[in-house]
Amino acid sequence: MKTIITATALLLASTAALAQPNMTDMLMKLDADGNGSVSLEEFLKPYEMQFKHLDQNGDGGISQAEAEQFVKQMQQHMQQMRQQAPKQ
Repeated sequence: MKTIITATALLLASTAALAQPNMTDMLMKLDADGNGSVSLEEFLKPYEMQFKHLDQNGDGGISQAEAEQFVKQMQQHMQQMRQQAPKQ
């Protein structure tokens, strides 16, 4: 359960970009059809892609094993980023 919560937290953390000063610009980048507004479908599209990435076997659900694998991959990625970061 902790792993699923962690995976969910990582997905939700991706929305942190919306809190940036250029929030309007970032939201409008989601306007795929260019009509000047972002529909629910357009808004959810990035999350759909993240869901599909997590659902590695394509069965329409995220199993505990898939969530654990995602968390492991994210931890490895974060560790690599820390190792590559310039030392202060």
